[in-house]
Amino acid sequence: MIFSGITSTLPGRLGALKAPADATSPPTAILARSDEIAFGVMTANREIGTRGRENLLVIGIDGNPLGKNSGLPTINQHPSRQGITATSEVLAQLE
Repeated sequence: MIFSGITSTLPGRLGALKAPADATSPPTAILARSDEIAFGVMTANREIGTRGRENLLVIGIDGNPLGKNSGLPTINQHPSRQGITATSEVLAQLE
């Protein structure tokens, strides 16, 4: 199940845990589009209580160093490597 519109605001974080309303079961994993949003989802989970979500897996994407200290699994995107690769590809196309 995939849904969008999750933001780092409280309504957005709560929405990640409650939406979609017509789901037959609550989410067991959330892949957030940033570590900040993932932290927010984890906070919202604590704020509303687990209600069966003690096995909720939250994963962020950024590689934020704070993730190591908080137990957040995070995927490092390596933006500097992305920039180098993109620049190399553009220069290769120009040759």
